[in-house]
Amino acid sequence: MIATGAALHLALADFALRAAGRWSARGKAIPAALAAMDPALATRFTAAFAALFTTWDALLQVVDPDTAISLIRNFADAVPITHLYSWTLPPGLPPRWAQTHLELFASKVIPAFR
Repeated sequence: MIATGAALHLALADFALRAAGRWSARGKAIPAALAAMDPALATRFTAAFAALFTTWDALLQVVDPDTAISLIRNFADAVPITHLYSWTLPPGLPPRWAQTHLELFASKVIPAFR
């Protein structure tokens, strides 16, 4: 999740700036470049990625369904999301490992968000 967030941070900033006809920015220059272009967007962008980088403190979290629901709700409260994407099979784990976890996620976690 963190690696994906880091890649998205740069890609989304680059897209927003270039779509507005601005130069790209990197690293610490991103918030300032976005703020010069659109202060409201800069505020939302910074808040969303701050929440991601401080809320999700592990790349892989294996938790019980109630904890998963709580983690997702807390993240959704901090970052306005409409969809949640996740690895169904973390790298290095055999496919048979994922089956029971996916069934549990589908039967217990997903229904909490319908």
